[in-house]
Amino acid sequence: MAIIVLGENKAFLGDIFGWWYSQGIRDFFIYLKALFLKITDIFSVKLLLRTYLSPWKRDISSTEGLPLNQVFQVILFNLTSRLIGFIIKTIILFIYLVVLIVFFALSLSLIFIWLFLPLITIISLIYGIQLLF
Repeated sequence: MAIIVLGENKAFLGDIFGWWYSQGIRDFFIYLKALFLKITDIFSVKLLLRTYLSPWKRDISSTEGLPLNQVFQVILFNLTSRLIGFIIKTIILFIYLVVLIVFFALSLSLIFIWLFLPLITIISLIYGIQLLF
């Protein structure tokens, strides 16, 4: 009777390891890809890069029909608005890069843990049983 149960457990363990290193790791990478795309979407990277030198909040003024001294004020305002947009978008992109570096570091460590967790678990169980006796 014990041999039959042991045989069934071996098949069960084979199924677990088969899933862990095939479908499980594939699902894990799909999750990491989705998380990466979500981070990129949260920071609106495409929009930031497309409008990188645009004025902040599209706040610009027209110079049509203004006297010369006010034209210079409007030009200075428009340049200041572009500079503010450039600075804020640069800061956001820098924060995005820091978040990506942390994300990739954590992802790499989680992949390493995922690959070796079954082995670590088995070794820990064997070591724990040896400590009991």
